Amino acid sequence: MTVKELIDQITAINGTRVMFKPMEKDRVLIFWKGHSPIASVFLEDDEYRIDYPKLYEMTYDEITQIVDSLDAYVATELVLRQLD
Repeated sequence: MTVKELIDQITAINGTRVMFKPMEKDRVLIFWKGHSPIASVFLEDDEYRIDYPKLYEMTYDEITQIVDSLDAYVATELVLRQLD
């Protein structure tokens, strides 16, 4: 899964948006619902976070869609993530 595909899948959920945050060694995508983060993923690593309280206010289907998308992204080889 590419970065674009990940963004497209998660932002397809009503009211969800994305923000890039540069870090010292990596870039992070942070997904937001309203004014609160719901998930984040390191673009060049196999790590993501979903321990944000706002995520668990979403529907079960939305949560599983987000988790499935993040799982697929981190399971993709690093070189294939950048291809669009």
